[in-house]
Amino acid sequence: AADRYQFSLAADAAAGPREIRLSSVQGASPPFPFVIGELPEVIHANQHEPLALKLPVTANGRLDSVGDIDEYSVTLAAGVQIVCAATTDEVRSPLDPMMRLLNAEGKPLAVSFSHRSADALLVFRAPAACRYTLQIFDFQMAGGARHIYRLTVTVGPWLDYAFPAGVSRDAETQVTVYGWNLPAPPGEPLT
Repeated sequence: AADRYQFSLAADAAAGPREIRLSSVQGASPPFPFVIGELPEVIHANQHEPLALKLPVTANGRLDSVGDIDEYSVTLAAGVQIVCAATTDEVRSPLDPMMRLLNAEGKPLAVSFSHRSADALLVFRAPAACRYTLQIFDFQMAGGARHIYRLTVTVGPWLDYAFPAGVSRDAETQVTVYGWNLPAPPGEPLT
């Protein structure tokens, strides 16, 4: 289609946000954001069934219309903790993301909260082995072509903060890290 473009990335391209411009004989476009991810990427194509996720993964999606809710399914073993992080500001989306996790009967078990590491964050420890449904939607149920998001879902480590927040490179120092799914028990210092 005329409105589709293909991008090629260098194999050694560093992960992180970029800005891309399109140019023609008529000039260049304003820059728009583009993110190179560290995890496998999938696209939510507005299918009628929840998109099954294989963790860890980053899903790219768009809430096309007012009232749109995108759904993903994730199968978790009992005791497994997932971290779900929605990113919208980094890609200049007007979407104000909200997430909720439902059990197999459709009962909400967890909802997202605002966090400095994501536009919305949901952390959940599975009480039982189950196929759960993760929903993402706009806080005011808005939607449209610009309502895009990146949704990272992982059972891997997610750092919330460290104390102290900085150390000298000339001395061995103990640092305590806090977050979810970290290798050290909560509150145990690392050197």
